[in-house]
Amino acid sequence: MKKALSIVLSIILLLSVVPVVTIGVSAAEDEVLEIRTIADLYSINNNMSGNYRLMNDIDMTEDTAVGGDWDFMGNGWEPLGSDGIYGNIPFMGTFDGNGHKIIGMRINRNTTPSGAGTIYLGLFAKNEGTIQNLGIDETSIVAEGDYSSGICAFNSGTVLNCYNKAAVSSSTYYSYSGGICGYNSGNISNCYNEADISAKYYSGGICGYSKSGEFKNCYNTGIIATDSHMNTPYSGGICGSTESGNIIDCYNIGDITSTIEYSKSSTTAYSSDMTFISYCMLGVSVDQIKAV
Repeated sequence: MKKALSIVLSIILLLSVVPVVTIGVSAAEDEVLEIRTIADLYSINNNMSGNYRLMNDIDMTEDTAVGGDWDFMGNGWEPLGSDGIYGNIPFMGTFDGNGHKIIGMRINRNTTPSGAGTIYLGLFAKNEGTIQNLGIDETSIVAEGDYSSGICAFNSGTVLNCYNKAAVSSSTYYSYSGGICGYNSGNISNCYNEADISAKYYSGGICGYSKSGEFKNCYNTGIIATDSHMNTPYSGGICGSTESGNIIDCYNIGDITSTIEYSKSSTTAYSSDMTFISYCMLGVSVDQIKAV
């Protein structure tokens, strides 16, 4: 009996001095932070690699109106990752909209902050993580960015199960406008746009310009337009133009126009309808398909 007790005491003593090793992801890394207010949403800037879940619709109508509590320089909402200069610090975590939407988000750049370069406008400036299950409603507006969109100005991550109903427009010289993202090199699936999208250079229902990546199960019903006096403008129901990648099981029923106010002999305007989608699976650029 004494011998057994001695063995038990020895084991207890051993455990008390040997450090416990935890296998797997830490609790902090697993933690999902709940977003309920605009202040909660803006605090994502403090940790752009975190995991977040939207717990309710967020109405920005009054707060991003001129003079509102979250009116940045008179321009409305300051995109996440903007860093006060409309920059593009990437979001690298997970943002789950949880089936909720952003209401009345106003971004209308009339004033440019000191130190700004290329202008990124959207709920997020740039996404390298995952944004999912989120909507931007029809009372929202995004205007006057170089890269502009309802969800994220620039995407090199994953966007899925999202929609945009916010009108997106830009009159800047080289501008990329899209419902889900302005510029893409990532993957977008199960997303749609119902808003009017316009730009001087590249304009698309889902994305203005795509360097690579994949679009799957997406559609557009909004009016898509480019209107330029110097650039070669591109418009597309899904994407204004692409270098490579796939567009799978997508469709467009929105009107598409691409016009030039003033052009040199070498300048041509391009627009794309559903023919663009079938060719894109082969990695063919829009300028090889249909000239208007």
